[in-house]
Amino acid sequence: MYLFQMLFPEFKSLLVIDVFPILFRARESGMDMVNGSIQIINTLGRQLKTVWNSVYCCFDSALSFRQQQYENYKSNRGFFNGELTPEFLEATTNLYNYFDRKGYVSLQQDGLEADDLIAHVCFSNPNTYKTIVSNDEDLFQLLDDKTTFYRYINNHYDFFKYRDFIDRYRITPDQWAMVKAIAGCRSDNIDGVVGIGEKTAISYLLKEHVSDNAKEKIEINQEIIMRNLALTKLPFIEIEKSIPECKDLVWF
Repeated sequence: MYLFQMLFPEFKSLLVIDVFPILFRARESGMDMVNGSIQIINTLGRQLKTVWNSVYCCFDSALSFRQQQYENYKSNRGFFNGELTPEFLEATTNLYNYFDRKGYVSLQQDGLEADDLIAHVCFSNPNTYKTIVSNDEDLFQLLDDKTTFYRYINNHYDFFKYRDFIDRYRITPDQWAMVKAIAGCRSDNIDGVVGIGEKTAISYLLKEHVSDNAKEKIEINQEIIMRNLALTKLPFIEIEKSIPECKDLVWF
């Protein structure tokens, strides 16, 4: 990939990192959160074997607009219930400073999650190749022929691409937010239509046969589905800020 980019300098690539899962992974592994996160990021950067035109490091905000709209949103997670420890806040600040020294761009905005900022970066660069580093399946909705997911699963990182998504779920990524709106999202504590799971929601969207009972449940619960779609579709609100660029190609 390095040689390819040198031969074709017009080829542009972005690395977009969901930072908090890496922080949590470092902590759970018994590592110092800052040094452990830096080690993880540098390792995955070398594994990807790419020269990045820009690296965007996206942080969640402790304030959640989604939780203001739906009080149960992520109520099963400590982070959105005021349990940010001084150690975690200090680690976040130190990572900000490290990323700045490296020439990476750190993004955080009150009320929004890293997912929203990742979506903003992707939509602001439709013709650029992008690799998203995250384990959050909500981000599947961003997959296209120029956007790849790189996730930590079964103790190693692995690619998940547009074609992989279609092969697994049979729908297109832009329908993923609606699947979550209908079936709900356990990890985000969003209640969907009672008795309707992911597979039934997908079959309904594909206009395949579903039971009359399931179809009726979906059709009479449009208010719940529209409420949920506002929570699951990225970004949560339109972000008008322009995306800064790194000054130089970034090597790990």
